[in-house]
Amino acid sequence: MDTLVEAYVSVIRARDRLLHGAELLLRGVGLSEPQFNVLRILRGAGEPLPTSEVGRRMITRVPDITRLVDRLEGMGMVLRHRAPEGDRRRVLVEITAGGLARISPLDDAMDQLIKQQFRALPDPRRRELVSLLDRIGHDG
Repeated sequence: MDTLVEAYVSVIRARDRLLHGAELLLRGVGLSEPQFNVLRILRGAGEPLPTSEVGRRMITRVPDITRLVDRLEGMGMVLRHRAPEGDRRRVLVEITAGGLARISPLDDAMDQLIKQQFRALPDPRRRELVSLLDRIGHDG
């Protein structure tokens, strides 16, 4: 197998294994990985964000951020409202107390999962991995 293809397959397999563990954890609280990601983005922002900004900050691309936010709003985890500056087209999204209550208990469990998943790599190798992966898809 060509080394480029081998590298690609290895990255995709690793991604699948890493996401599988997170999906199992999140499924236990009725969330998908993209829903969890939106809630963490909003919690971390500490203020309402435009829907487009939430989409830009997502770890993985989602084809329809509006539909994802719709679903979270229906679950009572986010609120949407028009931007106060008078731009009626700009919609802001904020996390609710219910959304915070849903994801806060996951913090320790997610940290432990990540530590377990990367336990075979000492810190210098993790830093090297991050550096190498950051170079993929970038020119130069």
